[in-house]
Amino acid sequence: DDRQWRSLHMQLDGEPVENNIHFFAIAGGERGWAMQIQDAAGDEVTPGMVLSADSFDEALMELHYRMRLIQQQERAQRADWQGAIRLMMTYQ
Repeated sequence: DDRQWRSLHMQLDGEPVENNIHFFAIAGGERGWAMQIQDAAGDEVTPGMVLSADSFDEALMELHYRMRLIQQQERAQRADWQGAIRLMMTYQ
């Protein structure tokens, strides 16, 4: 079947938090927020990590990940917050 993929490699990349490489950095204000990402099985995804194809539903063309904002300090300040997470996919 020509529609079936022979291989699929995925990676989520972004700036890691300085003091915790397991979280993706969210910039703005002083400090305060980070992004935690987990795959469909609940396993943590870290910046630059090669992802399991199990979290991709090929039939529905859907990615299954959970993203959660993590407060890094007692009180996060009011500010404009931003972050970038890049999805890279290579398939044949």
